[in-house]
Amino acid sequence: MASTAKIVQAVITRLSSQLSSQRRDLEGHRVLVTAGPTVEHIDPVRVITNRSSGKMGVAIAEEAWSRGAETTLILGPGSVTPPPSVKTFRVETTEEMLEATLRELKRGKHDLVFAAAAPSDYRPSNPAGRKISTRKEKTVELELEATPKIIREIRHASPSSFLVAFKTEHGVSNEELVTEAFEILSEKSADLVAANDVSLEGVGFQTDTNELFVVDERKKVIHIPLASKRDVARQLLDIAVKRLKV
Repeated sequence: MASTAKIVQAVITRLSSQLSSQRRDLEGHRVLVTAGPTVEHIDPVRVITNRSSGKMGVAIAEEAWSRGAETTLILGPGSVTPPPSVKTFRVETTEEMLEATLRELKRGKHDLVFAAAAPSDYRPSNPAGRKISTRKEKTVELELEATPKIIREIRHASPSSFLVAFKTEHGVSNEELVTEAFEILSEKSADLVAANDVSLEGVGFQTDTNELFVVDERKKVIHIPLASKRDVARQLLDIAVKRLKV
């Protein structure tokens, strides 16, 4: 029998889908979403990670499912509980997230891919096999290496998928934010980039709200003002679906 929490979540998800979107404009389509942070081990106890909760990606997955899409969620170890209605694979490291994503893409064409996760950009080159003793080691030097760029691997593995990437910055102007987003597009790594500045109140990590600047390859910018992450997800899906059907 399903737990009370899962039943409540299923009811909330169903009611939200009925209230926020009567459309079924993604029926017959497959959608893949990555969400949450990843962790990279320093030793078996300590990790490098970030403050991503996974809420934005989960909201996108819920919205896509409510609009009729066959939806898959690749979720890192964030603080959010995945919806029982969406097929979910839990991962920890960036490498695991990449492997799970590529495995799903190989199973069949996905019309839309939302790379909403915040994977760690670096990992220790030589993680310790045992917990580092703070009594013996007062200073620890870490050599870090870059982790794989998941959006590039997605583009290479599934070039026909409409790919929406996410770009997070901190303490930049709107113009700088758009410029950074456009760099991803100019590298042909995505079809749209949704960018935000997590230094702003109510935006980004661990909040229930978000604000996005959605940029396309012509540097056209659509601003999604601060709103609940589910409402932001609905507006982002509206933009992506319109582009998908052009």
